[in-house]
Amino acid sequence: MTEVNEDPNSAPKDGSVINVQFRDGMTNKARWNTGTGQWEALDSIGHWRLMKFLNGSDRFELWWRS
Repeated sequence: MTEVNEDPNSAPKDGSVINVQFRDGMTNKARWNTGTGQWEALDSIGHWRLMKFLNGSDRFELWWRS
């Protein structure tokens, strides 16, 4: 089993898609946008959006599996 990592600074920032879970329990697919230097997540219709817009805040906690 892979390790769950709660440090977003150690998440892959090469554009790889990872699974994330926010503290409120919401789960999603996410990726680091190498062009903008920001986290994005898939919205309900399959478009990549800045994570702060989907989660309602610039402050988020994410968990991912390495």
